[in-house]
Amino acid sequence: MLKYLWVIVVAIFCINTPAQALVKQDVSKALSYRNVVSGSSVVTTSLKPSGLSSNVSEPDSNTEKQQEQIVDLQNGTAKSISIRPEGEFVVKVEEDKGYIWQISYDKNAVIMTGNIAKENFREIRFVQQGNVNNEIYFDKVNSEGKVVKNKAVYVKVYQ
Repeated sequence: MLKYLWVIVVAIFCINTPAQALVKQDVSKALSYRNVVSGSSVVTTSLKPSGLSSNVSEPDSNTEKQQEQIVDLQNGTAKSISIRPEGEFVVKVEEDKGYIWQISYDKNAVIMTGNIAKENFREIRFVQQGNVNNEIYFDKVNSEGKVVKNKAVYVKVYQ
């Protein structure tokens, strides 16, 4: 009975200890690309102040050539889109003075083809490469280098 005493003590500790006591992290880093993306194929790009907006348009299955999709993340945190291989999409983010957007994505799955600042938002253009599902993470960073906002686009590729 004594040899099982340590198992009982550990079980009681696990039951009585809240999960936050074991794992605690800052809310601003919870959706950060650093929490989920790893490997040498990840690209991080810093942009001048910008904003995100998420307006997802569904692809038209009746046309041979897919029209470009717009993901408006200005008011949202995360959006999902469905796209064909070699399809193009635009992500819109809000543009704020004194902030930059760090963008992280798998360079083997998606290519950034454009980055244009407009009046109060920024348009970032991407082209999907191949048929691998992927994620694009946006971290809004202040002048001190602290992440103040996180956003994400989840890309599902279909045939």
